[in-house]
Amino acid sequence: MQGIGLPSDQATLVETAIVAKWSLHEAWLYCIEVLDQRLKDRQIPAQEKKKLEEMYTAFFQQAFYTQVKTKTDIVKLVQNSRKMLSMLKNLDQDTWARFMLSNNVLKRG
Repeated sequence: MQGIGLPSDQATLVETAIVAKWSLHEAWLYCIEVLDQRLKDRQIPAQEKKKLEEMYTAFFQQAFYTQVKTKTDIVKLVQNSRKMLSMLKNLDQDTWARFMLSNNVLKRG
């Protein structure tokens, strides 16, 4: 487990995979929510929203629906989850921070 940043006594590989899939899914939902709000607020045109939504969704679907059978698969899933979170941060840092704080990933203060 050291290779994916979690000590072996804290989480099993299955637990790590579950959390990675959950965070990947939630980060994607947050991205879509940000795009919807930006379109509603007229901060982006509909074409740009559609393009970005398709990009985020394609990455999400590729990463989320890939089979996870080995430790290497789990490592890749964790990496993809981190990439999706990075995409959210690049899209909207305030939303990323809200996600991280509300899920106790970052500590306040």
